[in-house]
Amino acid sequence: MNPYHIDEVTHFLAFMRDHSLQSHLPRGEPTFWSRAARGTNSTLDITMTNTPEPLIRCHVYADNYGSDHRGTYS
Repeated sequence: MNPYHIDEVTHFLAFMRDHSLQSHLPRGEPTFWSRAARGTNSTLDITMTNTPEPLIRCHVYADNYGSDHRGTYS
């Protein structure tokens, strides 16, 4: 991995920690499917909050409506 990206991730994780943020998508839930490399996916869209109590539901839509990302319902 490029060291530049490791530095970016470190800053992002520190930001999450400093603001008590947590993700509300299930671990490993993909929101992106590569058109160029069929069969590969990743989680690019993140839903986070520092007050998880009012969050009733958080999941990605089953249909991507022609996009390579699926919408997140929160």
